[in-house]
Amino acid sequence: MVVITSLTVILNDVPFISFLVCFLSVDGCIDWSVDLKTYMALAGEPVRVKCALFYSYIRTNYSMAQSTGLRLMWYKNKGDLEEPIIFSEVRMSKEEDSIWFHSAEAQDSGFYTCVLRNSTYCMKVSMSLTVAENESGLCYNSRIRYLEKSEVTKRKEISCPDMDDFKKSDQEPDVVWYKECKPKMWRSIIIQKGNALLIQEVQEEDGGNYTCELKYEGKLVRRTTELKVTALLTDKPPKPLFPMENQPSVIDVQLGKSPPGNNNSSENCSLLTDGENFMNQERFIATVITCKSICVLLIYNPGIQCNSSLRK
Repeated sequence: MVVITSLTVILNDVPFISFLVCFLSVDGCIDWSVDLKTYMALAGEPVRVKCALFYSYIRTNYSMAQSTGLRLMWYKNKGDLEEPIIFSEVRMSKEEDSIWFHSAEAQDSGFYTCVLRNSTYCMKVSMSLTVAENESGLCYNSRIRYLEKSEVTKRKEISCPDMDDFKKSDQEPDVVWYKECKPKMWRSIIIQKGNALLIQEVQEEDGGNYTCELKYEGKLVRRTTELKVTALLTDKPPKPLFPMENQPSVIDVQLGKSPPGNNNSSENCSLLTDGENFMNQERFIATVITCKSICVLLIYNPGIQCNSSLRK
């Protein structure tokens, strides 16, 4: 049996090994503080908290570490103290490199520390878990949503996060998608791709809350992602305008495309300068040519106060 007698044996692949001394805690254990990954779950759902040491900090797995005489211990942080966890096996159990909460409760929220050690070696890291109740009338809690962003007309895939823990070896989990907690008849360009939802051309109305749901051991597991849709970005720099004083000036502003089937002959054109609508001033006249989606702003007697950014 190989006995690990120095940190270098197991950590020879960890970057910046020379700086590890900065992470030594009072008890001589290398402390990686709090891992970047956060775990989130709704009350009553199962959730698995993995010891991040085996996934981000050392190039070994739980079985290899165990075979070399290292032990993995779990603690829950309470203030400045770390209390050993007593696993009841009913609601919470230890399985290899993880803690399984079979039915998480709000009181389970907090930081969990895994410690890998033997007589000459010690390393630890903490993971954050947030458990929240559903908001009234909703299937999610806004505090534990995931966030995705997409520009209008772009292609966007919304994944169902952290579902690998609930996947059986012989089949993919059966995931059902909802929008704003309601079943949805998706239009043809929105398709389910495995556990993900693929929007092939994002529209403004696609913004909102998407919830994926599956059943695991008789319980529902849900993940909600908020999709924020933004205007299409451009790499073209703004074109400066230099209107002549006391002369009429014309500014053409390209508007967005009208929704398909919209035959409305009138569109509202609102122009702002520094966030304020100035269309009520007599010096400005705005007309809209619907067929070209162009807003034409006629400026009479442009003055110094016009030197501000114009936005649709």
